[in-house]
Amino acid sequence: MPGATVHDAVTVAAISFVNGVYWHIQPHQHVSAAFWFTGTFLVAGYACAGDLDIKSREYRAWGPLRVIWWPYRVLVPHRSWISHGMVTGGLIRTAYLACAITAIVVVAVWGVDLLGQHFGPAAITAGLWRHAVTAIYNHTASALAAFTGFIAAGALHSVTDLLGSAVKPRARTQSRRRSAQ
Repeated sequence: MPGATVHDAVTVAAISFVNGVYWHIQPHQHVSAAFWFTGTFLVAGYACAGDLDIKSREYRAWGPLRVIWWPYRVLVPHRSWISHGMVTGGLIRTAYLACAITAIVVVAVWGVDLLGQHFGPAAITAGLWRHAVTAIYNHTASALAAFTGFIAAGALHSVTDLLGSAVKPRARTQSRRRSAQ
């Protein structure tokens, strides 16, 4: 299995190719959508791909906020279909991140509410979700591009792991044969 340096190099090397493919297959060629795709591909490739289930460079990249990934790291087996599924891994991480952000907002609003500023955590959270859904609806091409970039980065991570796992045993076998001769 490739290390973090290899995954980072593959992410950077693949961005031009993957972005070109995305530009040609997207239904409406919006420049802003291409920027969203590229941005989320890079962010997901460096901080949200398949290795958040272990103490990895991706996990440490979150700094103090990595605490939000602790339950994911504890509950998700490494290299399972949950973390390394071509599409399911990215879908699950997206849903997990949305839930974690929602929980942070609820706790923050609840904390402010306890300090005497009565906002109503449920109303604030519902309002934020309503604004998020409206923004996604009004900017569907960009939202779809961002989501696709996130999923594509996770899929690239999984493909890199699969290829790395296939190459390593073969390389070890060949080196053993050479040493035996």
